[in-house]
Amino acid sequence: MINKESLLSSLNLLPSQKIHFIGLYTPRTEYCLIVLLSGLGSSLLISSSDLISMYLSIELQSFALYILATIYVDYESSTSAGLKYFLLGALSSCFILLGAGLIYTFTGLTNFESIYSLISVTISSDLVYGSQQIISGVSLGLILIFIGFLFKIAAAPLHSWSKWPSFTQID
Repeated sequence: MINKESLLSSLNLLPSQKIHFIGLYTPRTEYCLIVLLSGLGSSLLISSSDLISMYLSIELQSFALYILATIYVDYESSTSAGLKYFLLGALSSCFILLGAGLIYTFTGLTNFESIYSLISVTISSDLVYGSQQIISGVSLGLILIFIGFLFKIAAAPLHSWSKWPSFTQID
């Protein structure tokens, strides 16, 4: 199910945007479709209940933002900023995929509710064989996913790498 509030907020964003920016022109339909694609990715991320759908929705949202970073194709600085943003996003996607792979390796599950149920049963009883390994593997996977998301949104302490694309300016 798609979150209606997320799509409505991206629709509200469209009329307020100035398409003419420092004498540059971007076709309005391209810009609107890219913003809607990003809103669709964020609404799918909110409603995801699986590791795979979580990853695909964050990549759908990020893909639209990579395109928005390079929307002024006539300028080298815009293309450079988009490429750098894409490379940093690919690195953060590697962290997210590594964490999801570790969780799947130790649990054999990708559904969030099933993983929660397995972890709660593993913590409450010592009858499960290898319970300590399952807990440590899932913990490491969650830490890697968390680091990947922090890198994607450029939150501190990982914000120092995100300055790299933002130094480029359109002349």
